[in-house]
Amino acid sequence: MMDKKLLLYLLILAGLVAATIASVKSSEDPLEATSLSNHEIELLEDTGHFEYDANEEMLIPLYGEDETLSTEQLGDGGEPSSELLSAYEKFLGEREKGSPLLTFALFVLTGIFTGFLVVSYVLPNIVQRASEEVYGSSEKVGPPSALMQAQAKVAQGDWDEAIASYRLASEEEPENRLPWVEIAMLQRERLENPSLALETLDAALARGDWRENDEAFFYFRKIEILENDLNEHDRAITLLREVMEKFPNTRHYANAMHKLHELGES
Repeated sequence: MMDKKLLLYLLILAGLVAATIASVKSSEDPLEATSLSNHEIELLEDTGHFEYDANEEMLIPLYGEDETLSTEQLGDGGEPSSELLSAYEKFLGEREKGSPLLTFALFVLTGIFTGFLVVSYVLPNIVQRASEEVYGSSEKVGPPSALMQAQAKVAQGDWDEAIASYRLASEEEPENRLPWVEIAMLQRERLENPSLALETLDAALARGDWRENDEAFFYFRKIEILENDLNEHDRAITLLREVMEKFPNTRHYANAMHKLHELGES
């Protein structure tokens, strides 16, 4: 069954599309005389206020575009016939323009609203469908995992909910470093709180039982934050020396030594 909120959004989008199409149509060339009959064109030409361009198939007014003729002007000082009045009213109806500014605004609004629907509903649905293709139908695997829910929240730009889902994912998959890494990344880049990201990495390391590469990865992310975001040069150097002590005779040792040299330390 379709979500009621999604149904409402689709109705709003349909209204925006319809309004945009109507505005575009009303902005088309106003001087086309195709709906005027030949007799009506002749009546208007006979007033001396119009000229018909056969090449462009347009009835061109010989007075200002923003002006309208009075009854006296249309009848050349007398009372115009009902046919002439009807022809002139039809011409005026064709000359009315839609607002280009309104059309542009509707285009922009429709585009923004469409983007919102894609991010809020289409992308999460694609993620779920992809998981069903890989792992089987949703009836077999149940609801999406916390990790998938977190990724869907990221796609929607809901950082706090994404972090909450990643925390659940870290409990569901304790051997997987990805939830911790993503939480720290969101805190650092999206919430612009590198100190909080550092606390998350500390918590991950305090949990223990990590593979060597995962533990070293957390250390180097901490060093990056200390050096680039918090400008805590001394703490970064201390951590680099700690990496060298903790992982001797490994590539992590070599990477830490190289970084120390870059920082002017030996």
